[in-house]
Amino acid sequence: MGTATGDDESGSAVGAEKSGGEDGAGGDEIERVGREVFGRAAFRVGQGEAMRTLVEGHDVLAIMPTGYGKSLIYEVTGTVLGGVTIVISPLIALQEDQVRALSEVRDALPAVALNSSHGAAAERAAWQRIEAGRAGFVFSRPNSLRTRPCVSGCGRCRFRCSWSTRRTACRHGATISGPTT
Repeated sequence: MGTATGDDESGSAVGAEKSGGEDGAGGDEIERVGREVFGRAAFRVGQGEAMRTLVEGHDVLAIMPTGYGKSLIYEVTGTVLGGVTIVISPLIALQEDQVRALSEVRDALPAVALNSSHGAAAERAAWQRIEAGRAGFVFSRPNSLRTRPCVSGCGRCRFRCSWSTRRTACRHGATISGPTT
């Protein structure tokens, strides 16, 4: 597993252990998606490296300060790789903010949230979007992954269950992103 590092506001390194491959596969597409879809002229220290490592099919542990751009890592990577990216976050408000932010990005993959703040009808509608291939990002709480609707929904989708998708991003203070096979 590679570890992406970033600098905090004081300039101190956050994290350790750089993975190899500065010019990894997909670098041009990552740069293009970052620029054209998400409006980023350049990535911060550690972001591009984490994205390249994920696109190459390796796990990443991204330890970065709040507001540094950890979400951009899974947003760009998910867009480059296509398919479904499951984002696990215990914070419903953060899930809703991320879904809203992605909906405002013109060419971003659509996002849905599966959490207790939505009623049964909204959850069914979200699963219909996922099953129809109209959701590239699925935000969920860790405990939601064990519920009957989630287990049943995962069984109907192209992915068998949350841990067998191409990639899963976990968010709890810091974000952990990594492809799984």
